[in-house]
Amino acid sequence: MIEEFYSLPFETIKNLKNEDSYFVIKYNNHEKIIDYPNLENTFFLFLFDEDSISIQGFNKLIEFNKLIISSEIVPELTNENLAKYKTEIFKPFTTENDEIVKMEKADITEYYFNFKGSIFSKKINEFDLESYDSMKNINAENNLSLSFLDFDQSLKIVLYLYFLELEKKNESDYNYKRSFKQ
Repeated sequence: MIEEFYSLPFETIKNLKNEDSYFVIKYNNHEKIIDYPNLENTFFLFLFDEDSISIQGFNKLIEFNKLIISSEIVPELTNENLAKYKTEIFKPFTTENDEIVKMEKADITEYYFNFKGSIFSKKINEFDLESYDSMKNINAENNLSLSFLDFDQSLKIVLYLYFLELEKKNESDYNYKRSFKQ
């Protein structure tokens, strides 16, 4: 995932350094944020400064506008939480018969963290969070209890606000988005 991000042809990405603090999210799903119909293969960079975070979206075609927010908006990004996120493990969907089940078209969100050279990644497969009456996932309870999911939900709210702000400013990103409307 991160190689694909670094290969995008934008200066913001090319200027990232190992000693910077940032994380990248890649959506591999069709989840809607506002009325963007598809965020598949869209990357979001959260770059930390002293007391602010800049958020910027990228895909193969466009570098979205940057939005700067207070770092207090995402309190889940404390050093103690990051250490906890690093150790939390999402387990695969496993039946009571101990069979691992994979969903080919599952919605996946990938995270890559670099905090001053401390690097780790996480992947959330939405299917691994599910359990069904006809097929129980013995790992669903564990996966749903991980605090990283709270972080993921907080970031989805931040991204919702990011797109609202782009829409409010009626920037070119918003006009680009409109061309994708179904």
